[in-house]
Amino acid sequence: MKEPKYLKDLRKEYEYSKTLSIKDFDKRYIDEKEEWSGFYLPSHEYFLEKFLYEGNELKPYKNCSVCDHQNDYVCFDCESLQIQPS
Repeated sequence: MKEPKYLKDLRKEYEYSKTLSIKDFDKRYIDEKEEWSGFYLPSHEYFLEKFLYEGNELKPYKNCSVCDHQNDYVCFDCESLQIQPS
């Protein structure tokens, strides 16, 4: 399956973010917030979008007290566990 442009762009940003020093990373993604969506850091944003693009669905964990099972809300921690690359 060919990766769409937006996913390629997210992957490039994620790969670039891994090359930055902590100081430069903080400046780019924490202080300025200009180069990303503002919701997630590049790694999380890329893996989330890739997970969803591949046809997967986020599901609330049964034992999580933060996830909302009735409204199908998945908390950040449970989301992170589901989208981790294998």
